[in-house]
Amino acid sequence: MIRRAVWMVIIAIFTMLPILGYAQITINYIGVSIYYSNQTYTETINVTNNQLVIPIYQYCSQGGNVLFSAYLDPLSSLGIVSASLILYNGSSISVPVINYSPKYVSMWINCSLPIYGVYLGIGSYGSYPLEAW
Repeated sequence: MIRRAVWMVIIAIFTMLPILGYAQITINYIGVSIYYSNQTYTETINVTNNQLVIPIYQYCSQGGNVLFSAYLDPLSSLGIVSASLILYNGSSISVPVINYSPKYVSMWINCSLPIYGVYLGIGSYGSYPLEAW
């Protein structure tokens, strides 16, 4: 009886290995960096949806400009499709970006506007091949 239970556990482990390995490869993350008044804030966020709103109103409370950068996991199958600002009234405005690629976006944000956060549209995009590294 115990021997049978051990074999069942071994079979279950070998059955689950491909699923666990696939789950580790497909975890997508986005790194966010916010530079304001000589301070930098960084955070890593798991991407679970095709729309991401990152609040930055607390960094704009001092006025001036904020440098916002976001980069996706280069091995993921996702890319940044669009970037815009969300105002407090819920409307969105486009802002000129400094650098843009499907895996990276960087922009200066003027804090004289009533800004709530940054909206990033995430879509399907091929990952960089390992030869590119």
